[in-house]
Amino acid sequence: ASKARVLGNVDEEGVLLVSRNYWLGYHIDDAWMVRLGRLNLPFGLRIPEHTQWVRSQTFTDRESDQQHGVSVVYAAGRWRGELMASLGNYQRPNDALRERGYVGHLEYLIDLDWAVGVSSMALTSERELNVDDGRVVRQAHGLTARYVFSQPFVLLAEADVLSKTGSGLGYVGLATL
Repeated sequence: ASKARVLGNVDEEGVLLVSRNYWLGYHIDDAWMVRLGRLNLPFGLRIPEHTQWVRSQTFTDRESDQQHGVSVVYAAGRWRGELMASLGNYQRPNDALRERGYVGHLEYLIDLDWAVGVSSMALTSERELNVDDGRVVRQAHGLTARYVFSQPFVLLAEADVLSKTGSGLGYVGLATL
């Protein structure tokens, strides 16, 4: 049932590369960086509880849902964000399964204890792993919030709207203290 699985035959003599993420980055200046490689998708709250419902439904689990691509990262003053052009997961053996599109998150720090953000993702592939019903478009768009009541009490919240070809509109959310 785990999404983190090897796609390919480990008994073959060829090379089998398996990695969660790797990337090269270049700092343009103190605020901007460009990254290229296999990246975690910059969507929603980045939480260590990667198996949460919100991460599995948006396919943004930081342990097994990386994509290859190029991203631009910005962090200065009250703003931070990242926009990624997804080129697909090249650890998948079939190009038709690779999702391509964009993923991004932008957050604004209202004050030291309060931040709000928006996330957006639109990815498309020729087909899915277990179903061949043609082109699939998967989208998620949402809001995030972080509020520090007093150290160590922090409220984290995320609410997302989901859309996928062949399915109705859905939602997913998270609130944790």
